[in-house]
Order: sequence, then structure tokens, then C-alpha cells
Amino acid sequence: TGSGSIPTAGPPATIVSTGSEVGPTAILIVRRRKGKEILIARDVEVARIHAEEEIQAMIDSLDKSNVTVAKYLQEYQQFASDLSLEKKIELISD
Repeated sequence: TGSGSIPTAGPPATIVSTGSEVGPTAILIVRRRKGKEILIARDVEVARIHAEEEIQAMIDSLDKSNVTVAKYLQEYQQFASDLSLEKKIELISD
């Protein structure tokens, strides 16, 4: 077979086009890419929602802490206003 052709035992092969036709494989690849884009978009949305929930939980926690601090500050101010001047001086001196 010095001619460079490959010998076959069967009938000649069917002609296969190698042009720029879009075949089912190309369509499948586009669908997969669009599917991945949709999945990525969903993942981004889920991550955004989780981040918002975490931030809201942090805000709620800080609000609760602020209420607690305000309560203790009010109690301290009431306690301090009830002390006599002599007692305040005594506490500062200690």
C-alpha cells in the first residue's frame, strides 16, 4: 500500500461533511453552557440571600447588644444620681 491509502475490507465509507454545519453536538454544548450559566446565576442568588441573612442576623445581634448596654447605662446613671457627693468622692478615691 505505497499509495498512502488505507485498505478496507468493506464497501467505501459514507461521505461525511466537515463544513461549518451546526450539528446536534454543537447544540448540546450551547445548552450545557446555558445550563451552567443558569446554575451559576442561581448559585450567585443563593449566596446573595445567605449573605443578606447573615448581615441581618449581625444587625439583630448588635441591636440586642445596644439595648442591653442602654439598659445598664440607665441603671448606672440612676445609681450614680442616688449617691451623695461624699460617696461619689469616696468611690473615685478608691
